[in-house]
Amino acid sequence: IHYCIQSDGVWTSDKTFQTSRDISSTSFSFIAGGDSRSNMDDWETSANQIATESTDFHLFLGDHVYSGTSTADWNMWYNSGNIFLSTNLIYHTGGNHEYGSIYLNQFVMPGNEKWYSFEFGNALFICLLSQVDYAAQHDWLVNELETTNKKWKIVFFHKPFFAVGGHADDMNAYRDTWWKAFDDNGVDVVLGGHVHYYLRSKPINLNVSGASAVAQYGDWAGQGRLQIIAGSYGAPLYAVGSDWFVEENLST
Repeated sequence: IHYCIQSDGVWTSDKTFQTSRDISSTSFSFIAGGDSRSNMDDWETSANQIATESTDFHLFLGDHVYSGTSTADWNMWYNSGNIFLSTNLIYHTGGNHEYGSIYLNQFVMPGNEKWYSFEFGNALFICLLSQVDYAAQHDWLVNELETTNKKWKIVFFHKPFFAVGGHADDMNAYRDTWWKAFDDNGVDVVLGGHVHYYLRSKPINLNVSGASAVAQYGDWAGQGRLQIIAGSYGAPLYAVGSDWFVEENLST
């Protein structure tokens, strides 16, 4: 679609925005990433690269800026990501570096905008907020998962449950609530950021074991979740490591 924006009585030049294909289609693609904060040159490089990809939508996994209370940080983020941000459909979740009232004024998201869901083709996408209101989100999460008829269930939020090194224990307190809801309802993929490397997990099902992977990914009883930490769009990279749940861990 084509659009223009008016500011102080002045219109921008004609711009284009890529909308998704028919949302009933079961053939679609999306890109997930985040943690652009701290290095705006790297964020600009990443943003310009993903802007060239033909995809239906993007999931932004939090930590857009270093300080969510800094107008200068937000201005630099928008300026550096201008080509990507002005042309693509993006669903956002808040991270620890920026969540607050200023963050909530940046984007228009579905539902209450802090946590929400949307459907695309045969998939349900659920955005959670790994900063506050964990109990309230849990009840809502369980209802979303129990009432959907979609084949694929994909959940995204900022802080991952399974990480190596720093932040490894950030979400341990919610394994018996959030993650159990994932296991009980056969969530397929769990996407996160926060830890600045790429990590792909082995199949995880804590209903079966909290110390070893299960045999297969899948949504049947006894099968496991795939958790992915999506790397970094600009934040400094972390050292990699190993643990029982790690299939692949790369500093990228």
